[in-house]
Amino acid sequence: VAELVIMGGNLDVPGNIIVPGFTDGHPNTSAEWNFFVDPVAADRVLQADLPTVLVGLDVTNQVRVTPGFAKRFESSVTTESAEFWAQVLEVNDWFIESGEYYFWDVLAAMTAMDPSLCRGDTHRLGVVQETTEVPWQQTTDPAMPNRRWDGKPRSHLDAATAGTLFPEPAASPVTVCLETDPERV
Repeated sequence: VAELVIMGGNLDVPGNIIVPGFTDGHPNTSAEWNFFVDPVAADRVLQADLPTVLVGLDVTNQVRVTPGFAKRFESSVTTESAEFWAQVLEVNDWFIESGEYYFWDVLAAMTAMDPSLCRGDTHRLGVVQETTEVPWQQTTDPAMPNRRWDGKPRSHLDAATAGTLFPEPAASPVTVCLETDPERV
C-alpha cells in the first residue's frame, strides 16, 4: 500500500454527531461520525505503519454541499456514476437543506486522486475508545444481552467521548489535511 487516504476525525473543529432528527441531544460534540461509530477500528488504522492522510472535518467543513450545487449537478448528469451521485443528493435533500451536509467522502476520494487538494501537518494521534457499563439509551439496542458471546460482561463505548482524537506520541505519523481549495472541489 503506497498511501492510505481516509475520511474521518477532526482536530480543531467540533464533531459532527449531528444527524437532524436522529442524534438530537447526543452527548458527543467532539468526535467525527466515522470515528465515533467504530473508534477501535479507527485507532487501529491510525496506529498501522502505513503512510496515511486523514481528510477530516477540519478540511471537509470548507466544502459544504449546497442546495444550489445539488440542483446544478442534477441538471448536468450525463454518466451512470453521475446519475448515482444525483440520486444520493436527491435522497439527502433534507440533509443538504439543514446546512450540515459536506463533501466528506468525496473530498477524501479526490485527495487520493490529486494529493495537491490536501495541505496539512503531521500529527501522531490516538482515538478515544473508553467504555462504560451504562449505555447511552438512544443508540443502544435494549434487546442486546448483558453478556458477550464469550460470557464476559458486555461493555459499551462511552457515547460522550468515543471517537475523539488525542495526541499519542507513540503513534505512527499521520498527515492531517487542514486546508483545500474549495473552488477545485
